[in-house]
Amino acid sequence: MIAGVVVEQWKQAVFERHLREAGYTFTSHAAPVPNCNTLKVQATDIEALGQVVKAAQAECHKQGAPA
Repeated sequence: MIAGVVVEQWKQAVFERHLREAGYTFTSHAAPVPNCNTLKVQATDIEALGQVVKAAQAECHKQGAPA
């Protein structure tokens, strides 16, 4: 299955790193929301992908948005 993950552009590098480290393949596309992109992720276990997304989001929350 392909899952779509919409991320703010400043978070994208963090999400891509987490996805790569977890072994996922993905492509990046413009999102219909300003300053966001959609990562289309090839996944077989949506719960496992959810844990990767949570970890990436937690890292972004720690570092905070750039000023």
